[in-house]
Amino acid sequence: MRSCVAYFLLLLLLATNGYAIWQVRCLRAEITALRHRLEAPRSPEPESVVNTARAALAALRSGRVREARRELERLEGQIESMSHLASQRRAALQTQIIQARQALAGKSEEAAARIERLLRELSHTTPEEAAGE
Repeated sequence: MRSCVAYFLLLLLLATNGYAIWQVRCLRAEITALRHRLEAPRSPEPESVVNTARAALAALRSGRVREARRELERLEGQIESMSHLASQRRAALQTQIIQARQALAGKSEEAAARIERLLRELSHTTPEEAAGE
């Protein structure tokens, strides 16, 4: 009788061990799926949009017109991909980018002013705060 109980306990121990191993594998699969979701590309952060606008302005001020155009194109792509911007705000910002590009073809001072205005719009600063910087 004792040997039957011992075999039963051994069988029960093996079953619980197998179940624990199965649970660990399931947990690892869920963790892997979660990591893949977290590593997926996200939409650009508002701060990176502001940094792109600042880079365009810095490139324009230093006379690197091609780089300024590239930054404006990159900025336009970032704004298009931002889903949380309202459609009216996105349209207004895209209009400002187009105007800055057109001004870039003409006078660089006018382009710099337009990009500064766009930068203030993106960073939510008032003209007084921008003059203080």
